[in-house]
Amino acid sequence: MVGHEWGAGAVGYWALRFGGAPGIVALTFGAMAGTCLFAFACAWKQKADERILALAGILVAPLFSVAFPPVRAEAYALVFFSSLLFAIELHRQGARWALPVWCPVFVIWVNCHASFVLAFLFLGVYWLSARWVRRRNIHILVWIACLAGLIAINPYGLAMYPYLWRTVRMARPAVEEWAPVWHGGFAPFLRPILISLGLVLYALWRQRAELLSRSASIQPAATILLTAAAG
Repeated sequence: MVGHEWGAGAVGYWALRFGGAPGIVALTFGAMAGTCLFAFACAWKQKADERILALAGILVAPLFSVAFPPVRAEAYALVFFSSLLFAIELHRQGARWALPVWCPVFVIWVNCHASFVLAFLFLGVYWLSARWVRRRNIHILVWIACLAGLIAINPYGLAMYPYLWRTVRMARPAVEEWAPVWHGGFAPFLRPILISLGLVLYALWRQRAELLSRSASIQPAATILLTAAAG
């Protein structure tokens, strides 16, 4: 047994010890604010239209009730995930320091929630996107390999690797939050998800000429479609 959420438990413990129940509430809203900050910063770097951002905010708001439950490690994981997307966007626009600076965040993520495996998936998407527009991309593979080594920085050491191999492939039929979004209690949230996917498909259709000519990055849209598929 590897307690992959021990770090999140430690953070929650100290928040409760020094802040009581308000400390837990502050921690939850802090995770929510951090996620929104990185997500909007990423969109700003992509020169997103303010009207689209406002519409996205309306669509996302109902999902916050399930995305940020108090004292749940996955709430903190969303901050790390959105910070990764921001680091990728900075790197894509020429800031070569972005991914190295993000590495300590990855180590914290490793010790808070096993969703850090998503980092490899989305850095892989970034690598494929770089190949699509014929940019130099070998350094992206180097950073993926570096992150794989950083997984060992945890109280369980190398035991984390076989643990991940077992648990990521494990079936969870009795756990509702591992079911598709159209099952169980998550069905009411299917509408905003489908609307957001409709916007993505419309954007891809508008950008089809640039994509076919390989002059546009597929990474932003691929990221959204990949998270949708995971859901």
